[in-house]
Amino acid sequence: MGKTTAEKDALESVDPGIVGEIIGKWDAKNGLETTMYLYSENGKHYIAQVFGPGEISKHEVTLSDIKHGTKIENVEENTFGEYFVMNDSGWL
Repeated sequence: MGKTTAEKDALESVDPGIVGEIIGKWDAKNGLETTMYLYSENGKHYIAQVFGPGEISKHEVTLSDIKHGTKIENVEENTFGEYFVMNDSGWL
């Protein structure tokens, strides 16, 4: 089930509190609709997921060049080996 137009507008209006440079921004629809930001701050990279007002999850990630773009992987324990790939056009 998706969010209503009002809920989507509210999600878009949330300030994620990012101080550094935003590298990418995506709407994620993987069971929970979120807005995801990839950004750099003080030489480190992070993913911020905004679920709603006051509901923001931030994780440090590593970026590594791979054949088809950039691999984005959590620094914290990654039991299942999950990661994102951002292609050269900026799509996840």
